[in-house]
Amino acid sequence: MRLNYVIVFLIIFLSQSYSQEKVVIIPFFTYDSSGKLTYIQNEYCYGVANSVHRSLELLTNFSVQELDMEPKVISMDINEIKKVYGVIDKYILGVVSYDESRVEYQVFIYGKDGELRKSYKFNKSSQNLFDSVDEISDFLFSNLIPDYKKFAYINFSDFKLGGKVLIMYINGKKIGNVRTGYKNRIRILGNIKYKIELKDKDNNVFASREITIEPGKQQKVSFELKANVNIGQILYKDKNKKYSILINDQKASENTNLVVDAEKNYSVKLYKGDRIIYTNTLYLKTGMNIYIDFVDDGFGKRFKFIAGSGIGSGIINLGVEYPIERYLYVGGSISFNYLTLGEEYLVDRVLIFSYSTECSYFWFNDLEYILNSRIFAKLELMTIYLPGISRFSIFGVLPSFGVDFGYSLLFLRAGLRFDFSFIRENINFIGISPVLTVNLRI
Repeated sequence: MRLNYVIVFLIIFLSQSYSQEKVVIIPFFTYDSSGKLTYIQNEYCYGVANSVHRSLELLTNFSVQELDMEPKVISMDINEIKKVYGVIDKYILGVVSYDESRVEYQVFIYGKDGELRKSYKFNKSSQNLFDSVDEISDFLFSNLIPDYKKFAYINFSDFKLGGKVLIMYINGKKIGNVRTGYKNRIRILGNIKYKIELKDKDNNVFASREITIEPGKQQKVSFELKANVNIGQILYKDKNKKYSILINDQKASENTNLVVDAEKNYSVKLYKGDRIIYTNTLYLKTGMNIYIDFVDDGFGKRFKFIAGSGIGSGIINLGVEYPIERYLYVGGSISFNYLTLGEEYLVDRVLIFSYSTECSYFWFNDLEYILNSRIFAKLELMTIYLPGISRFSIFGVLPSFGVDFGYSLLFLRAGLRFDFSFIRENINFIGISPVLTVNLRI
């Protein structure tokens, strides 16, 4: 954990752009009991150097040589080091001494000409490597980056990722794996924009955020994998029934938006009374925004093909209707009528051909019920043929209204229709006709 903390310093450089420099970091030396310079592969010598190395090697503006597990030479003489490592733009050396009560570092940055550029010495009354890394990093980065700025802090906490293990990137650089409950405190440069992303192993982005923090300040950053479920209306509802929407067995209302945990399955059910009429299982991905509109599946949208016979609707009547909503239909039909008028008229009978548009409304039940009834109104363009004088004429557009009563079974409806038509001021007429309807779902 302590060494991983240092790795995050790579973030400091990610927004910068400099010419590439060659850098070598020599594992830090220490002293043996006789005061002779030596090397021990522990967290003080190798660990700190390795943490700084892992930060620098990910930078595009630095070309960092591979860190040796064992130094090629044990010496603080820069000329000896140059002979072994060759000409490098920057050499980073360090020596540490420590006991049970304190730790002391001396860190040196040399140029390729062998001249000492910067050195730093500090001691702590504690062996806490955390504190040591903070000070060494601050010294190194402030001298390696021309426009270095003071640190700010990101406090990662309250991650809620379900069962996912994701990889966190900051400005495109991999930081490490994260999961639910992840916590960490990362130092970054102040006043620089950082893009934080959570990706899976296939590089799919699950969450993303950009932040800029002032120097010396800190900001909490949390990630929750969320999705939006927009519940619309239940279409073609039966006014005689009660409907219930359940999301993972929790009640939800129409025309609402739910923010839910992502990366998991959700059961969606629609009840009509005690009966389930819709069920589905949805896997919601992070950021998904889905819309759910329900349809009463016992009804659906139906075309109605109508055949009728009788005085009111015609000896032959063929038509089609389509629902605007559950109870309201619009449609059209053609019909043929035969009427006897009486001796006081020029002709005693006429043949009527009609083209009509109709609007109807089920006021009692509907096609899902065995017994039902509706009211209707229609306009007819009526063409009359006078057999006695062999003549066709357009009689006019005639209004009518009425009511029918039906018996529905499966896709058929048999009904009895009562029409009242306005033909002329003194020719009004009430008709009764049987009607057969074939209901086709779409």
